[in-house]
Amino acid sequence: MRAPEIRSDHQDTSMTSMIDVVFLLLIFSLCTLQFRVLEGRLDTELPMGFGQDTGELLEVLEPLELHVLNDPREPDGTRVRIGRGRSHTVAELPGVLVGLASAFPLHDVVLHAGDGVAHGQVVSVVDACIAGGFLTLRFAGG
Repeated sequence: MRAPEIRSDHQDTSMTSMIDVVFLLLIFSLCTLQFRVLEGRLDTELPMGFGQDTGELLEVLEPLELHVLNDPREPDGTRVRIGRGRSHTVAELPGVLVGLASAFPLHDVVLHAGDGVAHGQVVSVVDACIAGGFLTLRFAGG
């Protein structure tokens, strides 16, 4: 006797072409994707009437350079030379700097520490600068 034939409505379909189409769509979307760049664009609202040429000229000031030097003849062992001018003791420095601060109120101070100058000597010069009215201090490197 013959075995009865079993009919099935289920057919084996090949998924290869479906996977190919999905990968093509994925590659296409990745290639055409554009990210929004938020850097480089800054939306601002500037006030009207400012920033135009007003004819006023601002003088650009060189920073005030203080050179902290060792001097064994001084009681604290320190002398401070202002720019290329004469040198002063740390005790004289606030009085000299008050005069300079009144003449140049927005002046920056750059401290140069010489060889062998201790940190305590530099701190006393910083204190003298603050007492003299200069609040913007920078330390020179090298």
